Amino acid sequence: MHPNSQKLFQPIFFVLSLHVVCLVLLSCRRHTNASISCMEKERMALVELKQGFLDQYGRLSSWDKYGDKDCCKWWGIQCNNQTGHIEKLDLKADLDDQPLRGSQRQHGPTCLTHLRNKSFAS
Repeated sequence: MHPNSQKLFQPIFFVLSLHVVCLVLLSCRRHTNASISCMEKERMALVELKQGFLDQYGRLSSWDKYGDKDCCKWWGIQCNNQTGHIEKLDLKADLDDQPLRGSQRQHGPTCLTHLRNKSFAS
């Protein structure tokens, strides 16, 4: 191999190797985040919280301990995509004439310690 072509080949090889490493790392990260789901204790707390609401329009129908185990996919729930902890509870009604009613509006389960934002008003 000619010395000049070898000098040209080294940076190209380095850049290609760097791209491969980045692709592998991004692929692993996506796989890891995909496996994160909500915490069992927090999921059960939501099921308990649901019992305190009168949900005439079925918005909380996804909140079922026998249904989808990943409460991060439930209506009104937002989780941290790295830890799986519930961070936001947004139960605002889309329409003013369809509010959730219940006795636990000001309170919530104490085990939802990572909850940063909760909204019940319509």
